[in-house]
Amino acid sequence: MKALALIVLVIATIWCTGNIVLVAIGAPGIFQHAPPHATHLERDIAGAIFGDLLRRWTMVVDMGLLPVLATLAVVTAGALIGTRRYLQAAFYLVMIVGIGGAHLWSRSILHEALATAPPMDSKQPYSAEQRQVFNALHARSTRIYGTETVLLLLFVLGVGIGLSLREEQQPASASPSSH
Repeated sequence: MKALALIVLVIATIWCTGNIVLVAIGAPGIFQHAPPHATHLERDIAGAIFGDLLRRWTMVVDMGLLPVLATLAVVTAGALIGTRRYLQAAFYLVMIVGIGGAHLWSRSILHEALATAPPMDSKQPYSAEQRQVFNALHARSTRIYGTETVLLLLFVLGVGIGLSLREEQQPASASPSSH
């Protein structure tokens, strides 16, 4: 069970770190080259680059991290229930449902944005209506992506604390007896 929990910890850490790097380093680095005074085309190019980066990261999460993490979290929760660690098992299950739900919700907003995006002439800036729609979807997506990342961070901390407490609760190895 400890090995499962360690694998869960590693996968959740990779996912959380990827989210943070994407938002804290990727987005600012890309959009820094298209400051607010840049032409709309420069900002659109930066948006397209970041959008592709986000799409690729989402695909990694969808195809690898989420299914593996969810499976291992459920298996670990089952093992914890078997050892009557109901609170820890509930933590694993509630967190994986929250993380997975936030991720899928965020992805659905992205699909909604693509499906409902008004046609745009690449030589013209957004109209006021197009900008308003974009800003609303962006704000919603940012909040949900942030929620996913915070839940991942809490999950990483919780699993790490659980593992460290488990180590402390292990009885010391018996000292050799002298016969």
